[in-house]
Amino acid sequence: MFTRRSQETQVMNLALSTTRLQRGTGGFAALLAGSLSNKETARAVPSGALPAVAEVKETSVLPMLTVDMENKENGSLDVKNSVENGRPPDPADWAVIDVVNYFRTAGFEEQANAFQEQEIDGKSLLLMTRNDVLTGLSLKLGPALKIYEYHVKPLQTQHLKNNSL
Repeated sequence: MFTRRSQETQVMNLALSTTRLQRGTGGFAALLAGSLSNKETARAVPSGALPAVAEVKETSVLPMLTVDMENKENGSLDVKNSVENGRPPDPADWAVIDVVNYFRTAGFEEQANAFQEQEIDGKSLLLMTRNDVLTGLSLKLGPALKIYEYHVKPLQTQHLKNNSL
């Protein structure tokens, strides 16, 4: 029997292998987005687990390594060492595509597009209030509450802790 970590690693390896095989056929982001069909993801990832997929920044020179996340009981994700995720460690340094990829990886595929449409980069994300997320992005209430409580607020708190030293 596989552990959750080994299953995530298998999904990551499958996604990266597919990307390497198709590298010359289009943009990297498109390749990763289409590298696993829903059926393949369902077979590779157990129910309730999120597939791990490497982040790709189209205009970035950041390394493409691994996503190391844990599902917490409240549905949020504990993102470990953001450098390994292909994003700068400080959300204030994230470009719009980094913010979009963060929310896509966290399971908010549809809602991530709102961050792109509104051009929310890391600095903007850290300035967002609860009201901004609930009303300014035109999201459904349920996902908007989760995005703010389990992602935006913790990122803001962590940023403040890291920059107050």
